Amino acid sequence: MGGHFAAAASGGLLIFGLALPAFADPVRVPIVISVGSSQGDMDPLFGVPIAAGDVLHGALTYDASAPDLSADPAFGLYHPAGGSLTLDVGTGLTLNVDALNVIDIGPIHSVFDLDTFVGGAETNSFPGFDTISVDFDFQGPPESRTGDQLPRNAAEIVRFYERGSFRLTAFQTGKNPPFDDGTQSFVGRMAVDQVAATPEPASLLLIATGGLALVRRARQSTAKRVTLPLTRPPAAARFDGAVDSDFS
Repeated sequence: MGGHFAAAASGGLLIFGLALPAFADPVRVPIVISVGSSQGDMDPLFGVPIAAGDVLHGALTYDASAPDLSADPAFGLYHPAGGSLTLDVGTGLTLNVDALNVIDIGPIHSVFDLDTFVGGAETNSFPGFDTISVDFDFQGPPESRTGDQLPRNAAEIVRFYERGSFRLTAFQTGKNPPFDDGTQSFVGRMAVDQVAATPEPASLLLIATGGLALVRRARQSTAKRVTLPLTRPPAAARFDGAVDSDFS
């Protein structure tokens, strides 16, 4: 009796497990920001100053399987995008990604003439600040990428987008901002940190040993010759820039 019950229970768990929805792992994009200009005291934010010429590192994460809320095939709206934006400077800063847009300039003939992957992140719970927000974008030439789907990995962003921009704006509680730029802000160029995106030596070793295993298996096959089909990259895709950048 107990054995039958255990078997039934395990079978039920298996069926239940198979019925669970599959959630994709979030896409992680390491980023590097070259600061072009900065204003305000950054110590309350990061514990360290930030000035023009500084190079900052961080990461953008999002759910590439997030549903597109826009019916326009040239304008993807992903809200929420289920991710975060992190800056690894001083004491660090993490903001929740609010929304992401992917704009394909081809079908809509945008005046920006650029394919763009653009987004924003914000927090209203950082101690001593009313709000901290970030606007960022990656931009590529027209017809570089077709469709308004989210990039599936960092390599895809590198492949299709030639440049990017980043703007942080903060409003410190009890202080009057001198401009609309907030009490603290900085802008700069943003790119995928390709050094951070490179696999670690251990990962490279696994890749290499896997490749060697395939070669060994092919050599052992004397009955037929295995030919791997060549794959072509997807048709170029594009996005349109919604963030006003000081770096064009």
